[in-house]
Amino acid sequence: MELLLVEDDAANVETIRLCLEVYKPDCALSVVYNGKEVVPALKENAFDGLILDLGLPGLDGMDVLEEVVQRSKVPVIVVTGRKIEGEQKKVLQLGAKDYIFKPYDFHDLLKSINQYFGV
Repeated sequence: MELLLVEDDAANVETIRLCLEVYKPDCALSVVYNGKEVVPALKENAFDGLILDLGLPGLDGMDVLEEVVQRSKVPVIVVTGRKIEGEQKKVLQLGAKDYIFKPYDFHDLLKSINQYFGV
């Protein structure tokens, strides 16, 4: 399984990377740190899923989500620390499969990966 993680915080990237190594050793994780890098990454690789933060440099995560759902069928899980009223509903209406607030229990992310990324 190949996942794309879109996250600008190096500590969050390493946490997710280590947890996937332990719980999903068959998972290959690619990382981009800037919203503008997402569409080119999706053109280069056929990912099974995308884990998306919303607070990104370059291009806001909401804009990234809109582009991704227009251009691709890859399922998206949003993992974010932003708590803007109505944003969770909008994210799900745009087509994200799940919306997980930071900080979160990694088992919640694993459950969502298992449910939505076909594993």
